[in-house]
Amino acid sequence: TAANTYADGTTIGGGTLLLSGSGTLGDITADLTVNTGGTLDLGGTSQTVNIFSGSGGSVTNSSSTAARLTINGAGTFAGTIVNGTGSVALTLNGSGTDALTSSATGSNTYSGGTQLNAGTLLGTDTTVYTGTGPTTNKLFGTGIIAMADGTTLQVRVDGDGTTGAQTLSYGNTVTLS
Repeated sequence: TAANTYADGTTIGGGTLLLSGSGTLGDITADLTVNTGGTLDLGGTSQTVNIFSGSGGSVTNSSSTAARLTINGAGTFAGTIVNGTGSVALTLNGSGTDALTSSATGSNTYSGGTQLNAGTLLGTDTTVYTGTGPTTNKLFGTGIIAMADGTTLQVRVDGDGTTGAQTLSYGNTVTLS
């Protein structure tokens, strides 16, 4: 519940790290890694990290107060970002490419929106065209995507090796500024 000031990054490899009150993940120039089996519960707080990455796991919010994760660097996260009791929002400030990778384990269903202030947000879904037809995985949550001038939103879909034309349905509202 208090502000942490440690300079090294945070890695969650199992269990849940629950933040609350003025709790922080340490120095905002440090990295955050959430791997399979780990959960970051923002607990209604707003957190800023440098690089956000991980091989799985999840980010959620058990508080009724909206939470925000701000990312200043570039990284790849292959887990899920989901609402809990309250919503989760995502802000990207880094000049590189941040990647969200959806998988058979679930979709990013956070509803607080995505704000791109700089760089590129790449969504990759390797399960879209597997089996008998498209899945309904969500790459960028269900909220509004707001893009500042000079930012890029990219979507990559694959799965069955099909080289013919494929259709991607995208349900978010995109706001350009």
